[in-house]
Amino acid sequence: MSQNASASFTQRLLARQLNPYAGLWLVVLFVTLTDNLTFFKSVLQFYPWSPEHLPFILSTFVLLVAVLMLLLLLFIPQQLIKPAGMLVLVLAASVAYYQDTFGIIMDEAMIRSILETNPDEAADVINPGMLLRIFLFGIVPAIILYRIPFSRPPFGRSLLQRAGSLALSVVLIMTCLLSFNGYYTSLFREHKVVRYYANPTTTFHALGVTATHMMMAEAYSDELIETPARLSKTPAPGKPRLIIMVVGEAARAGNFGINGYERDTTPLLANIDVLSFSDVTACGTTTAISVPCMFSPLGADDFSVRDASQRENLMDVLARFGVQVQWRDNNSDSKGVALRVPYASFKSAEVNPVCDVECRDTGMLASLPEDITNAGDKDQFIVLHQMGSHGPAYYKRYPEAFKSFTPVCASNELGQCSQQEIINAYDNSILYTDYFLSEVIGFLQQYSEQYRTAMIYVGDHGESLGENGLYLHGVPNLFAPDEQRKVPLVMWFSQDFAANREALARLVNSPVTHDDLFPYILSLFGILSEQTGLLSSPDSD
Repeated sequence: MSQNASASFTQRLLARQLNPYAGLWLVVLFVTLTDNLTFFKSVLQFYPWSPEHLPFILSTFVLLVAVLMLLLLLFIPQQLIKPAGMLVLVLAASVAYYQDTFGIIMDEAMIRSILETNPDEAADVINPGMLLRIFLFGIVPAIILYRIPFSRPPFGRSLLQRAGSLALSVVLIMTCLLSFNGYYTSLFREHKVVRYYANPTTTFHALGVTATHMMMAEAYSDELIETPARLSKTPAPGKPRLIIMVVGEAARAGNFGINGYERDTTPLLANIDVLSFSDVTACGTTTAISVPCMFSPLGADDFSVRDASQRENLMDVLARFGVQVQWRDNNSDSKGVALRVPYASFKSAEVNPVCDVECRDTGMLASLPEDITNAGDKDQFIVLHQMGSHGPAYYKRYPEAFKSFTPVCASNELGQCSQQEIINAYDNSILYTDYFLSEVIGFLQQYSEQYRTAMIYVGDHGESLGENGLYLHGVPNLFAPDEQRKVPLVMWFSQDFAANREALARLVNSPVTHDDLFPYILSLFGILSEQTGLLSSPDSD
C-alpha cells in the first residue's frame, strides 16, 4: 500500500463517527485485555489452565469487562465518555505497571501513600520501563481515542443505548456468577487476593473510599479527643529521662544479623548490649498507615487515619505531661503524628550536614546537643524518622563505604536485576542502619551521666524482595507475607534503666506488635494509660 493510500485510509477511519457507548466498550475491552496480567496470573495460580477450568477462566475476563463497564456507565455522563475513557486508559496502564512489576495492590492504604509521596520518593520509582509501558498502553491509545470523532445521538436514543449497555453489563455479570457459582464462591472466600488485582476496578474503589474518608475528616471538629492518661502514683525518682525513638523505613526483621540472618548485617549492634525482639508484627504495610498507627492509642484493629487524626497521639500525651518532645525527619514527613509538636526536616543540605547523593540519616543527630541542653532537667523524647531502606532504589540508601554485599542492583527498575542483586543492595542499607543505630547509642552514652538514656528502634513495615513475585510493600494485611509484616524492634538502655532492661529481656522471643509501643513508651516516663501491652516499665508501677 502506498504512503498516500495509507494516509487516505487513516483519514477515512478517523472521519467515521463512533457511537460513544461503543467507544466505551472498546476502552473497557482494551484495558481488561492489556492491563490485567497480574489478575489473570493470580486466577491461573489457583485454577491452572485445563479444559475443565477453561470456561471459568474465560468468564473472569467477561466479568471484569462487565463490572468495569457497569461502574463507568453509572458515573460517567455521555458528554464525558471520551475524556473519561482517556483517563481510564492512562490510569489502568500506570496501575498495571506497578502490579505486574512489584505485585502491588492499589488499595486505600496505597492511595494514601501515593498522595503523601514527596518528589524525591516519586523520582525513585520513575524509570524507562514504566514510562514506556504507560506510553504504549496508556497515552497512545488515549491519543487514538481522542482523534476518533464520536457521534451525538439524540437524547432519547442515547438514553436507550445507555440503558441497553447497562442491561447487557448486568446480564453478563449475572450469567458469569450463576453459571460458575461454585468457582466464584471459592474464589471470593478462599482466594480473596485475586479480586484486589482487578484493574482499574480496585483502584476506583480505593479512590472512592479515600475521598470519602478525607471529606469526612474535613467535617470533623478540630478539637482533639484527649487520650486518658495519668502519672503513676509513685513517680520514679532520679535523673531526667532522655529517650530517642528511631522509626525505621522498610526494614524487615529477617534481614537483621542479630535476629539470626545468615549475613552479618548488624556487626556493630552485635557488639552492643541491646535487646532485639524476634517476633514483632507491624500495624500495616505502608508508612502512611503504620507510622500514625504505632503512635496512636487506637491499636491496629480499631485504627483508621481519620479517627487517629481526631485523638491525641503519643507525642501529644507526652507533651501534655511536660515532656520535651520533637520529631526529626529524613523521610517524607511524620504522617500527621507531629502536627502539634516541634518538627524539623533533614532532607536538604541546608539543614543536614551529611549529604552526598542524598541526605543521610546520621545527619539528624546534628544540632541535637543544643536542643538537649536547652531542655535542661526536663524529660525528653526525640523521634528520628529514617529514610532507612526505602525502595526500590536501595542502592541510594547507603554511602559507598557500606557497599559490602556485591554485586548490587544499581537501578530503580528491579526487573532489570537478579533477585540476589536486589537483596545485596537491600542488605547494604541494613548495614548502614546498623551504623546509624550505633551512632545514636554512642550519642546517648555521652549523656548517661546527666540522664537516664534509652534508644528504641522499630521498623514501620517490612519489604518484599522478590519472594513469590512480590516487591516493595503495601499488600493489605489480610494477605501480606511475613516479609512485609515482621519488623525489627531493638532497644538499648543505660545503667539507670537496668531494672527495665531486665524485665524486657524475658520477652525478646514473645510476640510483640506496634500496639505495645504506645503504653510502653508512656510507662517509661511514669505515665499510665488505659491501653495495655505485653511490654511494661518498672517506672509505671
